[in-house]
Amino acid sequence: MMSYSLFYGTIRVLPNNFKKRLIQKKSSSHLQEKMTLSKDVSNGQMLKTKEIPSVYTDFPKNKQGFTMISSLFTLIIISLTLPLFIYLLQSTYNYTTNHEQFSIQHFFYFLQDEMKHSTDYNISNNQLQLSSSTGDLISFQLQGELVIRKVNQKGYEVYLRNTDKIYFSPNDYGMKVSITTNKGEQYEKQIIYYE
Repeated sequence: MMSYSLFYGTIRVLPNNFKKRLIQKKSSSHLQEKMTLSKDVSNGQMLKTKEIPSVYTDFPKNKQGFTMISSLFTLIIISLTLPLFIYLLQSTYNYTTNHEQFSIQHFFYFLQDEMKHSTDYNISNNQLQLSSSTGDLISFQLQGELVIRKVNQKGYEVYLRNTDKIYFSPNDYGMKVSITTNKGEQYEKQIIYYE
């Protein structure tokens, strides 16, 4: 389709793509170029314009989507491989804990601290009795599987768990504490009494 335009008093026939060429040639005046780009025609009613399809509506013909069968197949594969993966991790990861050893070392530390702050100590019936500087009687004894601390024979605090046997034996400079756990592990500590 041809369009007509009037230049300097003469009628000229312009091709359809003249507008594009005109815009490309007009690089000197930026404002005029913007105005020309904003409208399809400079004056009058716009003729037919070709509608460009949206970018998002065109789908490839070879894609069918994610079906229920493919999702079930994926779920089955995950449910079969996950337990195997967990088993392999457990066999390679050798986890050992030293919680029992740490708790016994802490018990020895607390017992040493109590001995430092006591004025006298006595061992009878496998029970340690300490006289504190405040006049309180503090005792350590085994009750079931727990090593407990009592103050003035009232209430108790659990200082050690999973204990099978505990022995307090006096010597010249303090005492020796021997502990046997439920697993059969034995621990000993020499505790010095400071007068």
